[in-house]
Amino acid sequence: MADSSNQPASPAKARVEAVSPVEAKLSVCTIDTKPEDDEFDSDLGTPTSPKDAFGEDEREPGGMFANHVFYGPSGHKDSEHVLHDTRRVELNHPKLKLPYFKSEPQDAGRMSVIYGGPQSVTELPPARRSVMTMARSNLPKISKSLPGLPSFLSRTKKAPTDTDHAMAFCDGCGEHPIKGTVWSCSVCVNYNLCGLCYSQGIHGLENTPAMTMYQELTIHDKLKKRCKAMTSEFLGVLFRDICKMQPGKFEHLGNWLAGIIDKKTDASKIIARGVEIPGLSVEIRQNFMGLLMPLVSNRTDIQVYVEWVPDEAGPNLEKLRIWMSDQKTRTKTPFSQAVAQSVGAQ
Repeated sequence: MADSSNQPASPAKARVEAVSPVEAKLSVCTIDTKPEDDEFDSDLGTPTSPKDAFGEDEREPGGMFANHVFYGPSGHKDSEHVLHDTRRVELNHPKLKLPYFKSEPQDAGRMSVIYGGPQSVTELPPARRSVMTMARSNLPKISKSLPGLPSFLSRTKKAPTDTDHAMAFCDGCGEHPIKGTVWSCSVCVNYNLCGLCYSQGIHGLENTPAMTMYQELTIHDKLKKRCKAMTSEFLGVLFRDICKMQPGKFEHLGNWLAGIIDKKTDASKIIARGVEIPGLSVEIRQNFMGLLMPLVSNRTDIQVYVEWVPDEAGPNLEKLRIWMSDQKTRTKTPFSQAVAQSVGAQ
């Protein structure tokens, strides 16, 4: 049982222990509910807002410009640009080695929305494969429901050529003139994007399932590069079950956990002491802890504590709390007062 009292943790060896709700009730009597003396520890310092930190967000069903396809290179030597199809996610950018959006000329006859490029979906780890499967089943329905271009635009708007882009301005990042390929919106007048902005889904894929998948895969790759100990299975559960498929919270919590897990990160640089994740079922909490515990048990300079208490939001829900002690000055639980209030209210 993790000791939630105010006694300093032993510096001999890092321990990863869990406090059950029953044990929390027993230990709360010995918790000092007063704020710690040092100013650095006076704030909880959780990586997200304590109010609905990991709840569900209301999402738009589709982007405002979801039916805005672009004129781009025809793939031939001629300078004229042609109308492209809706952008879809590729897994490995030739230069950046990150997920990106790509399209092809509409007359190329390609009907797929997502494909694996150099790496097929079947070669992905189960956690990422499930996301790709979800997107593969959902996105075609969206693309089929999108309205086509207005007939008067399709009749009157002429495809631009390379000479028309000599002084083009990127409406995404502001680059002027645009170097390399220029992408022109087929609906909006004089709206252009550079190649990088186009590959990031700007102007057309905001608030869509495709963008959510792109962001998840991008964050997944960045976290793997920052902390190689993080497995794809762990990151998949973190995104899907803990962060409720919200990319912003996935990136924030993932970076915080990477600092806890990575031995190269000095304890003094881990500013946030802990995080509370509400609304978890017992099964999800147990599965996540089973993946988290081996990752955080290899550090000897810090102690990582995991505890859970009942969540008043539902009879079968729990709040999972993860916090660290540097075994020097920051040794007290930042959740002492919150635990006391939670137990006292029962």
